[in-house]
Amino acid sequence: MYPELAGHFAQVITHGYPYAQSLIDTFGVTEKTPHIAISVDMLDTGIDVPDAVNLVFFKLVRSRSKFWQMISRGTRLRPDLHGPGVDKADFLVFDFCGNLEFFNQDLPPRNDSIAKPLAQRPFEYRVSLVLAIDTLHADAREALANLRGDTALIGVTTIPVVAEHAEHLENLASDEWWGDVTLPMLESARKRIRSLVRFIDVAKRLPVYTDFEDELGDAVAIELKHAATGTDWARFREKAGAYLRAHDDNLALQRLRRNKQLTSNDLEELERMLRESGSGDSADLERARSGGLGLFVRQLVGLDRQAAIDAFARYLHEGLFSVDQVRFVKLIIDELTARGVIEPRRLFDQEPYTSGKTSGILAYFPEDDVEIIIGTVAEFTERTKPSGVA
Repeated sequence: MYPELAGHFAQVITHGYPYAQSLIDTFGVTEKTPHIAISVDMLDTGIDVPDAVNLVFFKLVRSRSKFWQMISRGTRLRPDLHGPGVDKADFLVFDFCGNLEFFNQDLPPRNDSIAKPLAQRPFEYRVSLVLAIDTLHADAREALANLRGDTALIGVTTIPVVAEHAEHLENLASDEWWGDVTLPMLESARKRIRSLVRFIDVAKRLPVYTDFEDELGDAVAIELKHAATGTDWARFREKAGAYLRAHDDNLALQRLRRNKQLTSNDLEELERMLRESGSGDSADLERARSGGLGLFVRQLVGLDRQAAIDAFARYLHEGLFSVDQVRFVKLIIDELTARGVIEPRRLFDQEPYTSGKTSGILAYFPEDDVEIIIGTVAEFTERTKPSGVA
């Protein structure tokens, strides 16, 4: 229908494709192709495509967490998606496998057991094998006896390596051998005959041809009963961050990102923006205020990089400080730019500031400089509070 778009507009993305991650990255960019992605288990989690407004499920899903992760691919906010001032307000799910109906049921909660450690599994297997020896039925003995040359290995006795084990195979097929068998005997037998398995003729199976015609029923709108009516904290942070970044020209937000001292009026303006974003409810806003509203917003939008560079300008002078010292300060600037603030203790005992040196900043700077750097880092947090508030 559109030959000029062939091979670009829609793409199949699988683990076998050599540039799968590159396709996923460009799928999340509005101006780049593909605009339609067809995949299996590669787009369910961990990707952010705000432009996604149509999800098509053509796979049976029975994991509740996986289902909601798939649904959440369409929940990303996208300002001006449908035109100037027409933001993304909803998305559609086309489900061809009954997943929506399944998770709309009042299903009992699953009690998933904790996975057993790998070292425990072979031990339990050996214990069960020992216990089974005393209750081994005749049918089981007969099945094990099929390893002998005149059954499973029939027709291959002329192979020298099989002939070498012929006597042992005969013993395995006898009741006398199983009468007083022990675990070491079983293990020895397993090791001796495991190389013979490749000589067993695999039964040939005729192909079965089918000719089914898919029948597409009438579309039915389904409202998910168990969809969360409120917001979880992670989603609130994500939506609020997207809204704030889309309104980056706000004066109060600019002051916060440029590390200017905030006022009470600035905090009121930031709170107004969070309310207008529609990202959460009053409980979410109260939680944001509890740790400091300015700090919360700074963590969402980050810090202007130039503001961080200006604060540490002296320590970026390679004529005064070593290459390692300058690199250490640049790590601080990188994190401040991304996260807005840093807990000072991270500089002493956490990556990337330790990086082979367990004492962190103390391995790079004398005590006087450490105090100055820690004070500068703490100042970024202090300026998220209105003046006059300790």
